[in-house]
Amino acid sequence: MRAQKAYNVNLRLAAMILSVMRTTDALVASRSDLLNKFGDHKPYEYKVELFYPDTFEQLNDFVINGRFDELIADAENRNREFLTATSADILKRFNEEPDGRPLILVAGSVIVGKACYAYNLRKELLKQLQAAGNHRQVKVLQLDYHNWVDVIRLLDGAALGVAKGQQDFARDDVTQLSLEQNDILIVVGTHVLSEELTQALKDEGVHPVRMFVKAAPFMKLRGNYPLTSLHVRMLREILESLKLENLSPSQAILKYRKSREQEFVDLFPRWHLADYTIEVYEPYELAILKREVWSHLTADVKKVERELGQTKSATVKEVLQYAYQHLRRLVDMLEPIVMAPRNAKVPADAVIRQFINTATPAPMETSKQNT
Repeated sequence: MRAQKAYNVNLRLAAMILSVMRTTDALVASRSDLLNKFGDHKPYEYKVELFYPDTFEQLNDFVINGRFDELIADAENRNREFLTATSADILKRFNEEPDGRPLILVAGSVIVGKACYAYNLRKELLKQLQAAGNHRQVKVLQLDYHNWVDVIRLLDGAALGVAKGQQDFARDDVTQLSLEQNDILIVVGTHVLSEELTQALKDEGVHPVRMFVKAAPFMKLRGNYPLTSLHVRMLREILESLKLENLSPSQAILKYRKSREQEFVDLFPRWHLADYTIEVYEPYELAILKREVWSHLTADVKKVERELGQTKSATVKEVLQYAYQHLRRLVDMLEPIVMAPRNAKVPADAVIRQFINTATPAPMETSKQNT
C-alpha cells in the first residue's frame, strides 16, 4: 500500500514493482561483483525503500557493513507503532462496552514469545490509560500455570494465587491476583482459545479481545530454502531450555516434539477466532540466534551422530534420528549466516530478549501488578 501511494498506481502494479525491487536486491546481495559495484546504493531509482532483508545475503550485508543496529531500530520502531495502535483500538472497544468485563486473550505456540508480548501489551495499555487520566489497572494471568476454570473464577470475583513461574517471569513478588471493577485482564497461554474456555466465556456473557501470536519469517536461505516458523521456534526452544534447564539442543527438540505435533490439533485450528494476529519474529533475529546457539548446536550434532552409530536399539535409533535430522537442518541453515555482534543494540522490551543473554533474566516489566 505504501508503494501504491508512492508510485500512484493500482495495487497490482505496486506488487509488481515491489517484486522487481526484491528480486534485484536479493541478486545484488548474492553477487560479490555487484556488491562491489553498487555498495550501499541501489541499482535503480525508488520512491519507497525496502528495508527488511528477504535473503540471508541481505541480512549478512547489514551485519558486515555495520548497519545491523539500524535494522534492529527500524524493526522495533514498527513494532512499537503497531503496539500503540493496537492498544488504542482495544481501549476504544472497551470504552464502547462500559458494562462488559474487559478481557484480552493472547494465544500462541509453545515458546513463541506470547508471554513477553502480553507484558509489553500491558505496559502500553497502562501508559495510554494513565495519559488519559484513567486509573484502572491491567493484570496478567499466565494460563499455562492454571486452567480455564480459574479464568472464570477470577472474572467472577475470586482471588487466585500467582504461580511461582509467573512471578519469576514477570520479576515481581505478587502472590495473589484479583480484579477490581473495570480492571483489564490479559490471559496468555497456548490454550486460551480452547473450546472449553470459549464456551464458558460465552455462557458468562463475556466478549474478549482475542489475539494470536506467531513467529512466521519470510526469509530465503541458502539454496532458496525457506526459513520457517518451525525453525525459529526450535531455535527459541533450544535457548529457553538451555537457560532454564541446561538441556542440550537435542534434548530440547525431543522435549517439545509432542507439543508441536499436538498444536496442529488443538491450537492452529482455533486461530480463525483471533481479532488480531501478532508477528513476533523480526528479520534481524537469525544473526542473533546463531550467535547464541551455534557452539551448542555444532557440538551436539556431533554427539548425536556418534550415538546413532553406536546404538543397537531400533527405538532409540528412531528418537535419535528425529533429533539428528532437525539438528543437521539447523546447522546447515545457520552455517552461512554472519553472527550478530555482541554489542548489538536490542531493546529491553524486544521479544527476542526473552531467549538471549542467558546469564541475565528476561527483561520483563518490573512494576508490580496491583492486587
